[in-house]
Amino acid sequence: MVTTTQAPTVCCWLCGEPVEIKFSTKGKPYLVCDARNGGCGMQTFLREDKAIRLLQDKVREEMKHE
Repeated sequence: MVTTTQAPTVCCWLCGEPVEIKFSTKGKPYLVCDARNGGCGMQTFLREDKAIRLLQDKVREEMKHE
């Protein structure tokens, strides 16, 4: 049996397109709104603990509404 896990997504704060949350080699989250797929090309890097906690809260909240 093969299981796949979908990476969490949030909406780009600039254009509203869905953006996959990725992680750096140090485990810090970042977002890239892919311009090749209709996005705006904006990149966001979350480095401070408060920003990372806020992102986690946002993902949890969005999962409740799915």
